[in-house]
Amino acid sequence: MNSKTLHNINYFSLLALSFVLPFHQKIIPPVAGIFFITTLINGNYSFKENKKTILLFTVIYIAYVIGLLNSANLHLAFLDLETKFSLLIFPITFYISRINMKDKLPIILKWFLFGVILSSVICLGDAVFQFMITKEESELFYSKLSIFHHPSYFSMYLNLALIIVYYFYFKPNEQFNLNSLQTISLNVFLSILIILLSSKLGIISMLFTQLFAITFGTIKHKNYYKSFIALLIIISGLSITYQYSYSFHVRVNEFFSELTSKKTSEESTTGVRIYAWNAAIKLIKEKPLLGYGTGDVKDVLVEEYLQQNLTILAEKRLNPHNQFLQTSIALGLIGGGITLILILISPLIWSFKQKHYVYVFFLLLILLNALTESILERQAGVIFYAFFNALFFSAYFSNKKQLN
Repeated sequence: MNSKTLHNINYFSLLALSFVLPFHQKIIPPVAGIFFITTLINGNYSFKENKKTILLFTVIYIAYVIGLLNSANLHLAFLDLETKFSLLIFPITFYISRINMKDKLPIILKWFLFGVILSSVICLGDAVFQFMITKEESELFYSKLSIFHHPSYFSMYLNLALIIVYYFYFKPNEQFNLNSLQTISLNVFLSILIILLSSKLGIISMLFTQLFAITFGTIKHKNYYKSFIALLIIISGLSITYQYSYSFHVRVNEFFSELTSKKTSEESTTGVRIYAWNAAIKLIKEKPLLGYGTGDVKDVLVEEYLQQNLTILAEKRLNPHNQFLQTSIALGLIGGGITLILILISPLIWSFKQKHYVYVFFLLLILLNALTESILERQAGVIFYAFFNALFFSAYFSNKKQLN
């Protein structure tokens, strides 16, 4: 097999990986494996001064490996390392890759957008089919709509797709450009799916993206009429869904009820998070330096839940639903929590300075979701973050001078 053929296989496996990310998690490892293996075979192993910074993202995984020394539950610890393996492998893979990520970025993002659209159509088609059989409105919402991933994670994928749509509308590329009709159509489709998924943070992320895009379009392009119509569609869509959907109505009311109530419920999703956060903070205060070790988070949390008579949380062995708290419990504040914050905030600052806004909004999306989900504890979250973070960083910061 000649080098050109091998390079093409490597490149097409990268496109395939970006395309299958929104689908079932069992599909992803084989495709990621092909991309990794072909990159190893076709890789450039000479030391690259201008790309070495990307290897700093492996620090968090190395910290989890060191956390084995402090672990009591080694079985869960090794499972945890297996889940988080993407945090190590993607920075290394993109470091040695011969693919010009800067030139190929629009095509890679286009294939991810295609994957999101197709997976969304499949989910929506299945939901409508089930609704026609059962006549139950709940078939169109939340977990019953999202057949590939948990609704919170699928909402992340949809929100990144929405960011990509706006990015290439405002910054057309010869490899990927969208006209007004295509942008509006995709905007409406993705926004409807996000609303139907009923992930609270997903909807908040969507509204943030929409409001920023509308404001940007109004100021830069003077699109007052289009901006007004877009805002009207968003408000109308949310109002109609709230008015006529019992499932959506209940989740919204539950959210605001928990925020305003002096006593939180152990059975509501918002109440569960508040109790879990309090328990996690208490554990961090007890062992702030080294934490409890890789793999021991669930065990110590269950003990704390039982001490606080949070039996429902203990029975479900719930994680803290906050990645910063999760990592701090495992590795301590310095080795875990602060390290995680730094590897997210540093590229955010660099990207903002260099006006790489698609990377900026991706990192903001990760940061927002990390506040209410332990997104690096599931394959759907960790691969999503590790893949796109390595991709964007490779595309935008191949020259170390850009980091200044």
